Amino acid sequence: MKKIFFGLLILLNLSCSLDDSNPNLTAYVEVLPIESVTMPEYFQVGQTYQIDLTYIRPTSCYFFQDIFYDVEGNTSKIAILNSVITTDNCSILDEEVEASFNFTASETGVHVFKFLREDEPAVNTGTDGTYMTYEIEVVD
Repeated sequence: MKKIFFGLLILLNLSCSLDDSNPNLTAYVEVLPIESVTMPEYFQVGQTYQIDLTYIRPTSCYFFQDIFYDVEGNTSKIAILNSVITTDNCSILDEEVEASFNFTASETGVHVFKFLREDEPAVNTGTDGTYMTYEIEVVD
């Protein structure tokens, strides 16, 4: 019985193959701007807060990959990363998509959040770009 099951499994695997109709299909990562942010009025040390982001998914070939999050001292720069598949079969969506991340405040003072707002990503170039900036007080 195990031999029959194993044989069927091999036959099934051999019959299923990837679509070879577009051998030039590639993907890349694109940084997308953030449209809106939901933030608390303040943070309390040691507490974890969910920060909600909204961005625009331009086409059906864009897929959420991750949130870019870079911290230097008390400043965080945030952007949305999407994987983009290069194909001619994309439909225009321009739909709002939500994403979120958790932030845990570790010390009192002001924490500055900079959310990327423009299409020209400045995150990896060292330039400042255009950001929505929130200065949130962290209390004890």
